[in-house]
Amino acid sequence: MEPRQRTVQCLAPRGLHNIAYLEWGDAGNDNVLVCVHGLTRCARDFDNLARAMADRYRVICPDVAGRGFSDWLADPMPYAIPPFAPDVGAAVPRPEPYNADGVCTARGGPCGRGAGPSGGRTR
Repeated sequence: MEPRQRTVQCLAPRGLHNIAYLEWGDAGNDNVLVCVHGLTRCARDFDNLARAMADRYRVICPDVAGRGFSDWLADPMPYAIPPFAPDVGAAVPRPEPYNADGVCTARGGPCGRGAGPSGGRTR
């Protein structure tokens, strides 16, 4: 099983940028697992986990701004957790309720909390 490569446009203080993410499993699954990497890593860090979980979850693995296939920000000053959290949430474009869990490494932990409804869990 291979992931689907997707992008979503996000807003930063100095303009728009694209966030790339990998999507595994059934795109209509209401059980979502968001995997967010640490500072110097990328979405591909979660390939083995995503492949193993794709039968139970829609797995979303974003590349945060400036990493992997995501755009760099025009202004280097906002490279911090607050701008990254909404970017991660934008990779899960679902208007209806869903169940979100997160697997995050290092700096990805606080960013992953931006991805789901208040009932989601980040591990």
